[in-house]
Amino acid sequence: QAWNTTDSYMNKNCLGQYGEDKKWMCLHGSILTQYIETPLFIANSKYDVWQERGILSLNPGDCPGSIDTNGNVHLCNNSTPRAQAEGKFWRDYGEEMVDALSEVPDRHGAFFTSCPLHCMTSRQLWNVSAGLGDKRFGEAFMQWFYDAIEEMERTGKDNMKWKAPRWIADKYDICLKN
Repeated sequence: QAWNTTDSYMNKNCLGQYGEDKKWMCLHGSILTQYIETPLFIANSKYDVWQERGILSLNPGDCPGSIDTNGNVHLCNNSTPRAQAEGKFWRDYGEEMVDALSEVPDRHGAFFTSCPLHCMTSRQLWNVSAGLGDKRFGEAFMQWFYDAIEEMERTGKDNMKWKAPRWIADKYDICLKN
């Protein structure tokens, strides 16, 4: 079995919903978040470079991505048929990730950038832009954090019905780092 679905590590409410035969479903973020009451802040790149190789098995040499000096993201700078197919798959994968976010309850915030990178929370990436005006990852996180505290103080942590802020880069957004 590829996944550690030991019941002691799994969300009990999710396990109750999916049962023994489908408890692996509780490993999917868009499903699991439905059972997590504590507000989460989901930070990811739509084009996570680790997923490109480690999960999707795309060869970065076939379809090298780049960011030009103006911050424009080019997912595939190669015109071979294979590279173009991989580039399309990669773009579609990013959009599917955004679509999956619609299944995540409103109480959870998010920051999805178009910047091709991995590990959004490292200190050096605190100033990455999602391309939404000049909103940077660090600013977005701090806004979400203080909004969440204010909402918990106002309504009590068990009564939170707020719609957490989400920053989602459009496919034409730029990627800036400072």
